[in-house]
Amino acid sequence: MTWMRNRRRAVASATAALAALALLAGCSSGGGGTTPAPEPTVEAVDLLSLDELYAGTEGAPPASGPAAVTGANVWWISCGESIPACSGPAAAAAEAAEVLGWDFHIADGALNVGGGNATAIRTALAANPDALVLHGISCEAVRQPLLEAKDQGVPVLALEGLDCADQPLFSAPMKYGEEFTTVEEYFQSWGYWDGSYIAAAYPEATIIEERGSEPLFVEVAKGFDAVMKNCAHCTIVDTISFTSPDQVPNGPLSQRLRASLAANPTVNVVMMPVDSGIQTGGGAQDVAESGIDGLTIVGGTGGNPQMWEYLRDGIATMITAHDVDWFSWAAVDNVNRVLAGEETVPQGLGIRAITLEANLPAVGEQYHSPVEWRAAYESVWKG
Repeated sequence: MTWMRNRRRAVASATAALAALALLAGCSSGGGGTTPAPEPTVEAVDLLSLDELYAGTEGAPPASGPAAVTGANVWWISCGESIPACSGPAAAAAEAAEVLGWDFHIADGALNVGGGNATAIRTALAANPDALVLHGISCEAVRQPLLEAKDQGVPVLALEGLDCADQPLFSAPMKYGEEFTTVEEYFQSWGYWDGSYIAAAYPEATIIEERGSEPLFVEVAKGFDAVMKNCAHCTIVDTISFTSPDQVPNGPLSQRLRASLAANPTVNVVMMPVDSGIQTGGGAQDVAESGIDGLTIVGGTGGNPQMWEYLRDGIATMITAHDVDWFSWAAVDNVNRVLAGEETVPQGLGIRAITLEANLPAVGEQYHSPVEWRAAYESVWKG
């Protein structure tokens, strides 16, 4: 596909801007009289059709691989068991580990309060594990304990985390899908989907964009910017930067959004890249109470069933989603390959657009892919 070839060029041209943007974005915000975050340096990519957005990028899980390395002592380092975005994947990984016959443990990084991530890794290392899986934790935040893992000879795989650029400390790459293999590419795809949906669904799009300043959210912004360059009828009237702590109830993100909505009463879409900003951060309530006719949300990460209610209530028009359980099983499969002395492989992971017209889960249900990935893994692990 043409847009895919262009995407690869955009990835290469954007890399040099990553470090500078990550530092600058957290210090700027729109809607409050401050300077918006700068645009990442990206090239335009082709817009996607609604059919392409609904079909998504999910592929097939691996059809072959090593049998289960039974009895392995594997530790999952959770970003924070107090929130579903971290505890859900950990629980799904535990189910996969039971199928594999592993001695599996979850260490709670506790949202890194008081250095919780480092403490969790060191707790795991004290148990002489055969492997570690970090979820939602990037290398820079835990460099020293990862050096200790390296000295101890413990392989480390990260799910949704960036490796250290100057000294890679993840032992094996987590390969996501065939089209978007690396974590950077995968997060950029969320931005492609959000931007392409706005271009396809809004004849005249007047946009407030929320832009996260942490490195992986910078990647989402790159993808969004790349498709916006090809949307002649899209106008971004304000950019609101945020960090994860800004997403607390009635916190800085919500306050900036309310100010921006008051200053831009003709806006018709707010791009919100993560569920937490929409739910916990109050974005959905801010949009609903804005008094602006036709205003809706596009974005999200689609992990919580409440997100589909925003669609049903007309507060959002599209939520980008992935199968959270599949993610964990895919990471576990790649760890099993490392334990068997093999290389990691792309796992078929991808995203889909969820709307009232397509892919909408039942009330109270999280998104589950139609791909029969669970049976595929069980078949491979049986040998």
